[in-house]
Amino acid sequence: MARVQKMFFAIDREHGEKASVDLLYSDGSAETRAVDCRNLLESLSESLTPVAPSWCTVGSLPEGYINAAFDGRDPQHFRVAVGFPGKERLVRHYDKLYLMPMPRVLMIIEAGHGRFSGMWVFAVRSDGVICRMPVPNVYRDGKVCWGSNETTQIKELRDCDKAVSIFFDSVFNHDLYSAEEQKFGSFLEELEALKDKKSFPDEWLIPFGDGKAKLTEEDALGASGFVLSMLVK
Repeated sequence: MARVQKMFFAIDREHGEKASVDLLYSDGSAETRAVDCRNLLESLSESLTPVAPSWCTVGSLPEGYINAAFDGRDPQHFRVAVGFPGKERLVRHYDKLYLMPMPRVLMIIEAGHGRFSGMWVFAVRSDGVICRMPVPNVYRDGKVCWGSNETTQIKELRDCDKAVSIFFDSVFNHDLYSAEEQKFGSFLEELEALKDKKSFPDEWLIPFGDGKAKLTEEDALGASGFVLSMLVK
């Protein structure tokens, strides 16, 4: 059955109450009809009635959620920023467990096509300055050396909790721990110095970059700042 592809109409201003409507069909045929102007206006008004929105759910958010950014060309490709307060955590260094007071932590997690694809992790000083994370296995730009864990499935925002758990539960060694860029000569030396402390001292944290980047309330609201720049870089 032929469908209407185009429609043109003209109002007869001399007689006022009639309009000529030309209909062009998909099979190439055409038809002209005379209609009452009031009926035409009513039909047009109905067609302009706002359509009910088509809602899409975001789903459950991961713990510590701050903000997220999605690739406009591929909604399965996204980055999520999460943050956690400083607290004591069990850390495995090779085959030994330590109770380490960690500073406030900021993480940027990236996923694509249902898989984990990257993580950046930073420490946040009490005054908001972004610092290097004082643990091994983290590159200078904050990216985590993830190894075989890159096969982790992350199909929705909430799944980022799995990547967070893997990071904190991982076995740390001395890889990528630079004595020139950290407070101590080795991670073991750092762990020994933290034994009697309940929180990570601010003065031991090394500012990331020029030390001027701040984690502020504006970051959580999506305004310009360190978090947003990491999400969309």
